Amino acid sequence: MRDYQPKVNNPYYIDKDIYKSILYIIRSYNSQIKEYKTLIDEKAFPKYNPMNTGSKTNKTSDITGETAIKLEGKANIIKAIDKAIKTFEESETEKYYFKGIWNSIIYSTPYPDDASTSTYKRHKARFIWLVGKNLNII
Repeated sequence: MRDYQPKVNNPYYIDKDIYKSILYIIRSYNSQIKEYKTLIDEKAFPKYNPMNTGSKTNKTSDITGETAIKLEGKANIIKAIDKAIKTFEESETEKYYFKGIWNSIIYSTPYPDDASTSTYKRHKARFIWLVGKNLNII
């Protein structure tokens, strides 16, 4: 399935490069959650690396700070996608189409046959626009 957005009568139109980047951020949702949980576990029980003790650079190693920055970035992505999902689940019509949209984005499956593809594309464009707005990309 091609990943493009309709240009005609689309109030949620985004430039192609931004659209693709948001689309790939959404596609990485499951791996973002997995990495976030892994970072939380590593933060609780950090691994000792003897190579970090005798650094010959002027840079101070701050493993906790670096982990916190990674956690915050992943948490922002997860929250933005969850907020867009919650917005879709509040409306009955969008909730109905959401499963088809989600499967189309994550697994690249075709839309179900219960509605027109233009209907699904319209809702998909809105979902991607909402995620971009929540991430402050748009």
